[in-house]
Amino acid sequence: MYRILIADDEAEMANTIRFALLAEGYAVDVVHDGESAFNAIAKPAGVKYSLLITDVQMPKLTGLGLLRQLRQLENDTPVIVMTGFGDKQMVVDLMRIGCDDYIDKPFSIKEMVAMVARVFENENSVDQKREKEKNDQEREIQKYRAKFDEISHQITTAEDAFNQIMTVDTSDLPLDLIYRYRPFAGLGGDLICVGTLPDKSEIAILIADVAGHDIGASYHAVFVRSMFEEHCRLGGEITSFFHVLNEKLIHVGSEKMVTAQLVHINTKTNVLTLGNAGHWPMIRVNPLGEPSLVSLDGDVLGIRSDASFSQLEIPVSHKEKFYLCTDGFVELKRVDPTTGHSVMLSPSGVLHLLANYPSLPLEEQIEAIWKNALSFSNYRMYDDILLIGFQTWGANHV
Repeated sequence: MYRILIADDEAEMANTIRFALLAEGYAVDVVHDGESAFNAIAKPAGVKYSLLITDVQMPKLTGLGLLRQLRQLENDTPVIVMTGFGDKQMVVDLMRIGCDDYIDKPFSIKEMVAMVARVFENENSVDQKREKEKNDQEREIQKYRAKFDEISHQITTAEDAFNQIMTVDTSDLPLDLIYRYRPFAGLGGDLICVGTLPDKSEIAILIADVAGHDIGASYHAVFVRSMFEEHCRLGGEITSFFHVLNEKLIHVGSEKMVTAQLVHINTKTNVLTLGNAGHWPMIRVNPLGEPSLVSLDGDVLGIRSDASFSQLEIPVSHKEKFYLCTDGFVELKRVDPTTGHSVMLSPSGVLHLLANYPSLPLEEQIEAIWKNALSFSNYRMYDDILLIGFQTWGANHV
């Protein structure tokens, strides 16, 4: 029998859901705060729950905090979260940390019962799905070979593919570009792409983060890389590229959230154009060595067909520096061993590191920031980390 735990501080709502699920033959328990829910699920000798249904706003520990703590313990109990209607950022945060499904309030009890059944159906089909993925793996490789023959003839395994797309030749660029990368596993989803647009005076730099560290993440990184190469061949607006990529990701049923930033740098007009798709802010360091965040709105890719994106033009001067990074870098964590209190590096922490090395050349500055960030973190790494720095009109510029 499936046993379900409901965590909601609204007793009437919790009991309404409980009675409906009891009528469906499930065993159901109820708690009224996040801390009690965590203790009930995480307790080694406790009840084994098949599903957690939790509200977001609760005393002692929020639904988001509850889910994050469970996933940090590598607890894989399926979770349905009840969210506020239209809260896009909440949905993004939930998916980042492993929510199985969410339902917007207000909802009908029939909707909740149907969602619970769907989650259990999905869980039951996991083994079958894994076997199917194994059997389809060779066909999947062949599909990518046919579609992206300029790179995929060298792909014999997923790791080969991912290692190849993470190799960037910067020798012929009319700017200085340095990057550091550390994968969480052999398979990953962080991505850096560099190319030249059709008029040859404009450079394109893409940083992307595909959710997950499995074979699907690596192959979707290959897909994003190939779409970027097509963008470099055809040119066009950054927002148009993001809309096309979003449509393609949804069409192929990727089930992989992607965040990205795309930069165009025009070496004739000295203008940098930035586009954003749910990614961390870019950092700009002016010629005086003063760092600042360049924030821009934009939805994540691969989730919503109505996603919106924006772009920003920035006039740049000689030898300005810019930095891009994935969430694994800014979310490096330091934990106090006595109190258990944790502190995230965060974009402001990256700004602080940059301010400590205002006059270093780009490569030395990147190396110093990288080493200090890794030294800051004393918590186990659970994501790929990627840091990119580039300097306008560098040593290679004629």
